[in-house]
Amino acid sequence: MHKLDRVFPKNDQEYYEERLSFATIMRNYVRAATLATRYIGGAYTSRSHRGQPGGAPPFAPIPRTTAHRAFTILANHVFSSSAFAFSPALMRDLGSDHFGDFSPVGGAQRPDFPVLQYIGAVQDIVLNRLFDPYSLARIADFEAEGGHSNGGMRLSDIFEWSRSAIWDDAQGRSSIPAAHRELQRRFTDLMILIQAVPSQQITLLGTPREVQALARYELRLIGRQVAVDLDRADLDVGTRAHLEDVKARIGRALSAANVQAI
Repeated sequence: MHKLDRVFPKNDQEYYEERLSFATIMRNYVRAATLATRYIGGAYTSRSHRGQPGGAPPFAPIPRTTAHRAFTILANHVFSSSAFAFSPALMRDLGSDHFGDFSPVGGAQRPDFPVLQYIGAVQDIVLNRLFDPYSLARIADFEAEGGHSNGGMRLSDIFEWSRSAIWDDAQGRSSIPAAHRELQRRFTDLMILIQAVPSQQITLLGTPREVQALARYELRLIGRQVAVDLDRADLDVGTRAHLEDVKARIGRALSAANVQAI
């Protein structure tokens, strides 16, 4: 990626070649990230028969240490504020397809590359995989079966790891990068959504009700951290506005009445 603009485009070729190459690299990047999510809340499977030499049970939870190694990859390369450090020169080189305007389908699109939107889409793919209802239910089942005492994950791990990775750069910094502010806002909105879903809908999704308690818990932790950060006098305008917005969102969410099944 760092030398892409030195390889493409060739002389007398359009810059759209570089944009296509960039998209190909990023598709592989996303594929690798989604493969890592399978180790978080996943299970090893086996088709062995009972008594077969070297056989294993049909399902075995992936150990917490392995899951945490996989999450660390995602924290560093998807959720970190330095994860997508694309150079300005590269972004300026990602030219559009000048013949696309003649297509009979589709509407007008930005000719320049929408980098914040693109990064957000990649991060949302990974977040949605981590907080998939089936994955959360599997973690809860393994925990209920005593999996944590045998080195398995807790349901609280996925919430804690995600919040720690996404809000890693808030404390002690006067400026949070724009792309990371967007991720923090979307993660906060995800926690708000989870805690606000009617309990009947949670049941229909097959998701353990504990996820709502964990989402509210994470919102309170984020709210406390934001309150501390807002006491800094050296915050830039964008960061201060972002933190004040998150504080207001969390306040409204935690004070809102929610219809619960009796």
